[in-house]
Amino acid sequence: MRFAVVMLQPQGYVHSAAFAEAAQALQAALEGLGHDALTSTNAVYADRVNVLFGAHLVGSLAPAALPERSVIFNLEQIRPALLQERPFFLQLLRSFPVWDYHPANLQALAGHGVSGQLVRLGYARALTRIAHAEEQDIDVLFYGSRSERRRQVIRSLAGAGLRVHSEIGLYGEARDELIGRAKMVLNVGYFEDAARFEQVRVMYLLANQVCVVSESGRDPEEEARFAGGIAFSPYATLVDTCVHYAAHEAERNRIASRGFEIVRAMPQEQFLAPALGALARRWGQS
Repeated sequence: MRFAVVMLQPQGYVHSAAFAEAAQALQAALEGLGHDALTSTNAVYADRVNVLFGAHLVGSLAPAALPERSVIFNLEQIRPALLQERPFFLQLLRSFPVWDYHPANLQALAGHGVSGQLVRLGYARALTRIAHAEEQDIDVLFYGSRSERRRQVIRSLAGAGLRVHSEIGLYGEARDELIGRAKMVLNVGYFEDAARFEQVRVMYLLANQVCVVSESGRDPEEEARFAGGIAFSPYATLVDTCVHYAAHEAERNRIASRGFEIVRAMPQEQFLAPALGALARRWGQS
C-alpha cells in the first residue's frame, strides 16, 4: 500500500510539531514493512492511505473533506471534556478507522461507539539523533504547556538549587540542543486527575539515551513496561528525586542506557503490522 503520514496543523498553531517524532517513526516503520510512505503537513492524497495526526485540532475538517482511505491516529488522552468541546472530532473518529497508542483510550472510545485498534508507539532508528554535550549545564529540563502543578515542581526545583530550564512551544533542533545539555528531563502530568503515562513525550527521550524523571502512579500497567529505564517518582517526591540524580552521574547513565534498551526492543514495525493487516482486509492491498 501507499501511505501519507499527515500532521494536521491549524494556522499559527506551533504545537502540532509535538506529533513529529511519532509521525517519523510511523513513516520509517511503513517503509521498513515494504510500503511507500511520505510525510506531509495538512496535505492529503486521494491515491494514498492518509494517516492523520492531530485530527482533534481542525474543527472545520468534515469527514467528507477527507479521502475515503483515511485513518485517525489519536495521541490525545480521551477525556469527556475533549469530546464535549470537539464534537467534530468524535464525528471523525466514528467515520474512519482509528489507531490509538493506549488501551485505556480505546476503552473510553468504545463507550462512544468508536471501535479502534491498538498501535503502540515504538522505536525507529531515525529517532536516535541527539548529540549529548560533554558539559551538561542544565540539571533539569522541562518542556511543555504549563499548569499550576507543573509550575510548582519547577519552582521547587529552582528553590532546591538546581539549574532548571523550562520551555514552551519549542520543538525540533532547538529543543534537541537543550535536551543534549540536560542531565535529565522531567515528565510531570498537566492535570491532577490525568490517567495516561505521557509516552509521546518519553519515547523520543529514551530513544536518545536521556535520563527521564517521571511522575508515577497514574498509569501503573504502562509504567511497568518501562521499569528500570525511567526514574519514576510520586509527585510529592519529584524534587527530591531530581536532586538525587543531579548528583549521581553513574546512576543517571545507567537509567538512560536501560531506557534505550527497552525502547529499542519495541520496534514500531512490531506494533504497526497487525493494524496494516486490518487495513488490507478492509481496503485491499493497493
